[in-house]
Amino acid sequence: MTSLRAPGSGPQHIAVGTAETDRQLTDSTRLMYSADMAAFTAWCASVGRRPLPAAPETVTEYVAHSEDFKSSETVVTL
Repeated sequence: MTSLRAPGSGPQHIAVGTAETDRQLTDSTRLMYSADMAAFTAWCASVGRRPLPAAPETVTEYVAHSEDFKSSETVVTL
């Protein structure tokens, strides 16, 4: 069986896209993303889940869990 890959979807393309996106972020956005990822990773560890790659069920449970703790000014991001 042959494995097919979409054009521009290899690791080198992902790295270039990630670097380009990172350059467009402000420092405060990077800090917020880092804090969000740290919170998600900690939650995953507390419930025995793997943060990356995250299963859809893991993300769904985390969002539901986060709904209980977020303020009106906080948005859950991953």
